[in-house]
Amino acid sequence: MSKLYENETTLATEEVVAQKLKKAYSIIPVKLPRSYRVDWAFTKNNEVVAWAELKYRSHSFGDYPDLFISLSKYMAGCELKQRTEKPFYILGHFNNGLYSWKHDYGDECKIMMGGRMDRGDPADQEPMVHILNEYFKKLDV
Repeated sequence: MSKLYENETTLATEEVVAQKLKKAYSIIPVKLPRSYRVDWAFTKNNEVVAWAELKYRSHSFGDYPDLFISLSKYMAGCELKQRTEKPFYILGHFNNGLYSWKHDYGDECKIMMGGRMDRGDPADQEPMVHILNEYFKKLDV
């Protein structure tokens, strides 16, 4: 099992984003157990209405042509979407805003080897799904 890199900073960022989403869209982002592989279930009146993964990036949206996530997280979100018939979102928290992609099998995504190299953890190198910026929408939160 890979190391857990969530820390107080990332959890605090998640909480800020959760509160913004709650206020703007009248949904409750519920933090999921690690076994689900994605960060949140979005709920209304306690009913799950969507699934979401949040990626925190320390640069501005547009500095790079895409946002990438691990293939295993992507596949977990796709399976949740398929089995529950609820949408799967990937959210990117950037220096210049919060962006969202609603998973669509028609959108072109590349799978490439990659990941972080700055932590010295060989498990950080894995297949990554690259989602082009053109598919993301800036959220008004």
